[in-house]
Amino acid sequence: YPIATWFIIINELCERFAFYGFKTILSLYLKKYLLFSEDNATVIVHSFVFLAYFTPLIGGFLADAVLGKYWTIVILSSIYCLGQMVISVTAIDGLTGTPPHWWGCVVGLILVAIGTGGIKSSVSTMGGDQFKENQTELIASFFAVFYFSINLGSTVSSFVSPIIRTSFGYAVAFAVPAVLLVIATAIFALGKRWYVIVPPTGFKNNPLFKFCKVLATAFSLLFKRGNQQPIQDESSETVPLDDEPKNWIDRAVVKHSKKDVYDAKCVWSVCVMLLPIIVFWSLFDQHSSRFVFQAELMDRKVGTYEFGADQITTLNPVLIIFLVIIFDRVIYKFLNKFFNLTPLKKISIGMVIATLSFVCAAIVETFVRMRPHQVHVAWQIPQYVLLSVGEILVSVTGIEFAYSQAPKEMKSLMQAYYLLTVSMGNVVVVIVASIPLPEAQFKQVYEFSFFAFLMIVALVIH
Repeated sequence: YPIATWFIIINELCERFAFYGFKTILSLYLKKYLLFSEDNATVIVHSFVFLAYFTPLIGGFLADAVLGKYWTIVILSSIYCLGQMVISVTAIDGLTGTPPHWWGCVVGLILVAIGTGGIKSSVSTMGGDQFKENQTELIASFFAVFYFSINLGSTVSSFVSPIIRTSFGYAVAFAVPAVLLVIATAIFALGKRWYVIVPPTGFKNNPLFKFCKVLATAFSLLFKRGNQQPIQDESSETVPLDDEPKNWIDRAVVKHSKKDVYDAKCVWSVCVMLLPIIVFWSLFDQHSSRFVFQAELMDRKVGTYEFGADQITTLNPVLIIFLVIIFDRVIYKFLNKFFNLTPLKKISIGMVIATLSFVCAAIVETFVRMRPHQVHVAWQIPQYVLLSVGEILVSVTGIEFAYSQAPKEMKSLMQAYYLLTVSMGNVVVVIVASIPLPEAQFKQVYEFSFFAFLMIVALVIH
């Protein structure tokens, strides 16, 4: 690997430790320390995740059109560090009140979401920029190591942060990720002399602007008829516009080049195909909120050691580290002997398995509500295993599908869109959790069942 890639990999390892280190304990911090209700804590957590996965669109635009990837990462990482520090400092008991006032946490979460989301679509693509186009095997190997560093950081932090919280309190537990994030930012900045820096394209040539212009033109002409002629594309021949184009976006060829219209059609098709994945993320991200609250009402002792409710979330990254290899080297090769396992088939299977995860969660929740603190937390393992398998089939495949189907100039845009599906999935959770329903013993059972049904509906649409 080029020397520059190691600065990026180490930065990602530390950044993911910082992110998951504070996200793991966030739900219980809101509920048990800031005294929010379970539903309100869920709304805050998923609103934060929504913002963190919405801002990659803004960060990607800044990186591609204005600042370039390096300065986008440095500047937004600094905002990220500030947010982590605000959360840590305002968690000190008595500084803003007892319990601490909610404003410190909310301001910190907004800054963290802007920072982590803003750099999310730039760090991985900057890593790819360090290789030459013909180094395809090295690029694939780099992304495998990059993905491994993400899961390694999240695994360690998900287990360690609750221990620090128990031993030293929330302020220290938030401070450790903050310090590590400062180190990560410094490490990334130090690698500048070795980086291959791709200059920003400027506003005019920005892929997002081109895409939006083509769609706007196509939509404005959707209900118009006539013999409008396309502009001449210097790079390729143009085809006269028919009265009834095969695709509604083809109408934009009267004002845009064939290449721009073709690229927009590719991106639009992928966007439509990946739309049902929004529902998958509404299920998956509840492992850091609703699953934690469920574990809180369970028996978590293993021998003489009692696990924290938030430590159980470590199961997900641990399972991913091992299952990714098993699926790639064994399961996919075995299944391909019997039928062609296309990306869309993988995603569909993953959605079915995610549904089963929430069916398991609903069953476990039923017994937990009937016998609080008597059902062992090991009964959560099936729902975590199924959810992790679903993540591999949907998330990993979805990233691959979005990247492979997008035109070269639009790959960053597709990465940002894919992250946007995560954002919108969390909006679904916020909406459901915000519905004012009367408290009932089995309220959460009904909610888990509702999300399982919603996943089935999305599967049918997909």
